Amino acid sequence: MFYYHHRRQHIQRIRHLSIFLLLLLYLSQIKAWRPCPELSPALRLPCRCNVVAFGSTGQLGAVAMDCDRAVFHGEAPQLPYGAPIVSYSQRYSGQQVLPSQ
Repeated sequence: MFYYHHRRQHIQRIRHLSIFLLLLLYLSQIKAWRPCPELSPALRLPCRCNVVAFGSTGQLGAVAMDCDRAVFHGEAPQLPYGAPIVSYSQRYSGQQVLPSQ
C-alpha cells in the first residue's frame, strides 16, 4: 500500500511539474519580441513587435510596437488602418522632421 501511495504522489508531482513547464514555455513565447513583418506582413516596418493582451478582456491579439532607434520619412510611419496596435514607442532616433526653411 505504501509503495502505491508513494508512486501515485510521484506521478502527480511529475504531472504538475510538466504542466508548469508547458505554461512557462507558452508564456515565454507570448513575451517574445520579434521583427514586426514576422508577426504580420502588413507591418512592414523596421520595428520589433510583441503580442499583448487587450485591455480588460485579457485576450491576446493586440500589438505593442517598439520602433526605438528607427528613423522614418516624415513625422511618423504609416500604420495599417485598423491594426490593433495598443502601444508604440520611438525613442533615440534623432530628429524626426527637418524644420521648414
